[in-house]
Amino acid sequence: MPPKRKSSHLSTGSTPAPPDELSISSSSATNTPIKPVPKAKKVKIEKEKAKAAPKGKAVPAAKDKNKGKESAAEKKTLDKNGKEKVKAVTGDEATEVILEYLRKENRPFSAGDVSGNLHGKVTKTLTDKLLKELFNAQLIHGKGTNGDGKGSQWVYWALQDPNASLSAEELQQMEDEIKGLGERMPELRRRGKEILGRVGALKGEMGVEELRGSIQRLRGEGERMRERLRGLKGGEGGEGGGKGVLSKEEVQRVEREWGFWGKVRDGRKKTFEGLEGMLMEGMGLSREDLWERIGVEGDEE
Repeated sequence: MPPKRKSSHLSTGSTPAPPDELSISSSSATNTPIKPVPKAKKVKIEKEKAKAAPKGKAVPAAKDKNKGKESAAEKKTLDKNGKEKVKAVTGDEATEVILEYLRKENRPFSAGDVSGNLHGKVTKTLTDKLLKELFNAQLIHGKGTNGDGKGSQWVYWALQDPNASLSAEELQQMEDEIKGLGERMPELRRRGKEILGRVGALKGEMGVEELRGSIQRLRGEGERMRERLRGLKGGEGGEGGGKGVLSKEEVQRVEREWGFWGKVRDGRKKTFEGLEGMLMEGMGLSREDLWERIGVEGDEE
């Protein structure tokens, strides 16, 4: 007969389990295998924690990346010369830009000229397309070199405002002003010729540098004359060997002597000329030959 379960528990020294638990354990062990505890949930939690922990630090890194992209985008907007490129526009904004430009300039332009003058704000292809659409919609004027023929070069310009035309009174006022200016033209031309003549005469006169040189020369001559005058005014035996300042009586005496000897000279000259004429006539000689023959020398006039 096999030993009892109770005695076996006592022999091993382990605590006997209650009857209910023994029945449950035995039944579960015999009917279904024991499943291992799933650990995937713990792994997921750890991963989520690992992702959540550096979340606060990951934001600046993303910002830095965005800043790098923004700086790269800003660099792309600069051309080779370092100037900021104009951002191209499309749609209604491009249409408004073209219309505003045509109204402002108020003269004909081709599509290439419009795009070039806008510095690429509207591409040439889009400009050509929009100009044709505006012309077909009668929002602008246009004309081709060969009409609607193939290869025709088209130019476009803005519509003229009918309210901007002048009235009859304003036109008459402008005509009167033009007529008045035309009547003033002959007088203005005459005055212009006179001014040009005066300018030519002034060019022929001394310039500034020449005047400065002449002033320096005259100042030097004046200084030399003053030196001479100081010498003449000095007393006898003084500087320059002058005779001093003459009195009024001495001046009058010198003038009387000058007049007397002048009359004597005139009388002698008259007598000489009479004798000279007789000798020239009798001897048949010229004045130069006669003077050379008799040894006469003339006075320096």
